[in-house]
Amino acid sequence: MKTRYALNILFAILHFGFLSCDSDDDEVQLLPEMALDQKEVKLMITQTAEVNISGGGGEYDVYVADDSVADATLNGTIVTITSKKLGVTDVIISDQNDSFQKLTVYSCIGETKFDRSDFNFKIKLGNPETFRFKITEGNTAYRASTEDVDIMEVKSYGDEIVLTAKQEGNASLIVTDLLGLETVVPVTVTSTTIPFTSEDLEEIKANEKNRYELRGENMDYDWVRYFNTKDENGFNHYGWEYYSSMYFKISFSGDKSVGVKTGSRLATKLDWDEPETDDEINLEIIKNNGTKIWAVFSFVKDEKLIYGHFCQNIADEDEENE
Repeated sequence: MKTRYALNILFAILHFGFLSCDSDDDEVQLLPEMALDQKEVKLMITQTAEVNISGGGGEYDVYVADDSVADATLNGTIVTITSKKLGVTDVIISDQNDSFQKLTVYSCIGETKFDRSDFNFKIKLGNPETFRFKITEGNTAYRASTEDVDIMEVKSYGDEIVLTAKQEGNASLIVTDLLGLETVVPVTVTSTTIPFTSEDLEEIKANEKNRYELRGENMDYDWVRYFNTKDENGFNHYGWEYYSSMYFKISFSGDKSVGVKTGSRLATKLDWDEPETDDEINLEIIKNNGTKIWAVFSFVKDEKLIYGHFCQNIADEDEENE
């Protein structure tokens, strides 16, 4: 009985002892958790920013994961960040209780720059055209977009922007970078019914290969019969045919000297299931070297410029194309 009584007293002492400890713990003043007034900062290169520390156990310390991108200094509860070069790094702030906070630093270039300053694009009426240009300066990871999809389409591939102009109008090219910074570039698209520039014409005249082209595509085939004739009414006929099922025929009146030719027409049936066409065209012979002629032609149909050129022999006879 005495042994059991002694044990009961011991248990009671231990119980009050634990209660006393619990009471002491309730009186301990817990420190507020360390916090930063910003979780991230975005700085242009060489700029600085201040971040305030609140709470925590004091005796703070800072560490920069990549000090080639940014520097961090500590003065009391103020962390001063200085951007050094393009990049992203983390600044770790700790206190004497081994609590930690992470501050992400984006060191960036302020403005996205391109290898062209002129964003006025000219296209042939109704003929979308693609233009390519480079980003020469910026914060990487670019994404190109536009809200003016009726006027143009844009895509980005690394630092290259691919812009397809579709029709006349004013539009905005939006380039968003790694940091979410947007550069908005005004774009103007105009159209023309002039099919060839002076540079284009010189290039056409310099190529002496016999050929037909329509909308920039080669119209020559090995399996067709080429012709170059003149009829009793004085009309010149150039082109090719495959029996009567497919053909490409250009006709114009007058001689073959350099100049605009009246009464010119283009008749085509370019595939089995395609409809036949026969349209009046503007045709001009731009070169005659005594052996061959070079001619360009165009017309507008359904609000679209149709254009082409050819180089062929002058001789008025049926022939195989060279």
